[in-house]
Parts: sequence; structure tokens; C-alpha cells
Amino acid sequence: MTTKQTIEHLFKEHYSDLYSFAYTMLRNEEEAHDVVHEVFSNILHSGVDKEYGKGFLIRCVRNQCVNIIKRMPAKESISRRLVIDGSGALSGEDDIKDTLEEIRKIIHDELTEQSSIIMSLRYEEGLSYQEIADKLGISKVSVYRHLKNGIDYLRKNIKRL
Repeated sequence: MTTKQTIEHLFKEHYSDLYSFAYTMLRNEEEAHDVVHEVFSNILHSGVDKEYGKGFLIRCVRNQCVNIIKRMPAKESISRRLVIDGSGALSGEDDIKDTLEEIRKIIHDELTEQSSIIMSLRYEEGLSYQEIADKLGISKVSVYRHLKNGIDYLRKNIKRL
């Protein structure tokens, strides 16, 4: 069983880096602290006796952050996903609004009609893959492919924003 002392040592050794990573993803001090604390709490209560490396801890923090971002309203979620995907940090409320408007324009003007519709249903209306598939009469796999292609296109073209 994982001991408190082992977890305490890991916490002291890696907390600063893990917090910085979480803050970069979430851009919220309180959420970043909560994520790191929850990761260590989960390890403590897991009962698994093994050595945890920094890579494992970073993956745990990233997964927790992604889960938080997925539960956010669409507008906030999209701006944070751009940071997660390596597109760079956005600054200022006006910049975020302008960037989101440009993203919408790219989605509408440059993606196929089907991809555009699917991206809007997913990220603006917050529908699940299954709900989109049912609404459009296509498979969940098709929904996934359209979203993946749309996101890949945005990643490649986001620098011009």
C-alpha cells in the first residue's frame, strides 16, 4: 500500500511543476491547485503500491485538466483547448472573443458543410457524438472523423489568427 510518507515526498518534489502545468492548461489558480491535490489524493486512496514517476503524475494532471475543460461551456472550452493543443495562449477577453469569431468564420467558410455543422453542434451547442449522429442520421465514427478533420484544419491554420 502506498504510504503517506511516499506521497508526501512526491508532493513536495513535484508540486511546483505539476501546479505550473495545470495552471497553463486551466489559467485558474484555484482550479490548478485543486487538480494537483486531487491527483495526489487519488494516488493516496488508490491503495496501489508502486513508484510514481513525474511523467505519470503529469499525465494524471493533464487528464484531470482535460476533464474539467470538457465540462466547461463551449466558448471557454474552445479557448482552453487551443492552449492544450499547443496553439499558444490567448490573452485578454477581447482577444478571446475576436479569436473565437475568427474560428467560427474559418469553420463556416473553409470546412465542408457537413464538418461545419458537426463542429457547431459539438462545440457551440454541446451535443454528444451520439446526439449529433442521431440528429444528422450518420454514424458516431463519421462524427468523430469530421470533428478530427476540422480540429486538425484549425490547428494548422490557427497561426494566421
